[in-house]
Amino acid sequence: MSIAPAPLPRFSPKVRAGCAFSVPVELHLSSRLTLSGVVVAILIVLCAATSAQDIDWKKGKLGHLIRLIGTYDNDALLGDPQVKQALAQVVGKDVRLLKENLAVRGPIDFIDGDLVLTGLAPHMGGVEEATLWVKVYDGSVRAVIMHEGKVTI
Repeated sequence: MSIAPAPLPRFSPKVRAGCAFSVPVELHLSSRLTLSGVVVAILIVLCAATSAQDIDWKKGKLGHLIRLIGTYDNDALLGDPQVKQALAQVVGKDVRLLKENLAVRGPIDFIDGDLVLTGLAPHMGGVEEATLWVKVYDGSVRAVIMHEGKVTI
């Protein structure tokens, strides 16, 4: 014996969905969910999200630092006057410790609109580490420092 789910309310209006990468599609809302309805619902969500893709995350207050992506020039990033000021507000007196914990590092990365530094003190992995995220768009800074095995955000 099977129990049928309660019917969903019927909606009579047609909903039009479309965006830059799809052909307009008509969706009739009904009590039955079909695979094509799921696909159309996903397309509607993706269409709403396309506006975020139109933003150039490499432009903004610190756009002049984009040239550092893929380089090892931490000094240029940390020495930028706007970054120095934001870093002093966020990290305060621990700027020296942050720099020491970024001594062994990979290249400057670009993730979700941020220039990202990740590193550790020489021969101190798991004890002395740091990461710095610098938002290109507005110049904001986030830092995480692991000192003596304890993490400070």
